[in-house]
Amino acid sequence: MGMIVKEAGLEDKNESSKLITDVSSILIVLSQSIFSIIYAWQYQ
Repeated sequence: MGMIVKEAGLEDKNESSKLITDVSSILIVLSQSIFSIIYAWQYQ
């Protein structure tokens, strides 16, 4: 999935949409990290 998003960002060549793609991927990684931390903390 990440590769598809990266390919689309390269083809677009639009800086704003590339920025949006970068921000959304960062948010996805952050939310996954937060969920894993909460999960580990609850079931410690």
